[in-house]
Amino acid sequence: MPVTLAQTGQYIGYTQATKSQTPTLYFEKGRITQVHSNPANVGWHPLRYTHWYRGNFDLTGDNPVTVQTNIRFEVDAVAFDVDPIDVVDRNGHPYHRKRNNTRLLEGVYDAENNRLRVLHRSRSHLRFPGGNNGFDGDTYGEAYAQDAREQANLAANER
Repeated sequence: MPVTLAQTGQYIGYTQATKSQTPTLYFEKGRITQVHSNPANVGWHPLRYTHWYRGNFDLTGDNPVTVQTNIRFEVDAVAFDVDPIDVVDRNGHPYHRKRNNTRLLEGVYDAENNRLRVLHRSRSHLRFPGGNNGFDGDTYGEAYAQDAREQANLAANER
């Protein structure tokens, strides 16, 4: 069954490592993965946690992972402006940088410890309207997102 606007919320933007790659689309309430090496990962991924946070992080060098821009999308009005914040993996271990670049990270924010537990690391930074970040609104704008929403189903690994 196709995903509805009520399920996704508004379109935020997309990630895309290369121009030839089909983008992953991000919405207020989750993301749609259109192409993936693991077929079970293709489809709609709803957010399942409170205190969810998304942001572009600079993963360069040996410094702590820091918020690279002021992009903040809080699902339940959890706001913070502390920079840097600690970033940990699903198990609470320090987040290991795998590449020297900027990536969109998503996870659960723990305000008491000023820590982000990363549950999803995208393949690139988030491209969004109104930013100097490579957003291609002509190709991947609202109409594209609507078409993708109408064709998407819940990802097999979310069932």
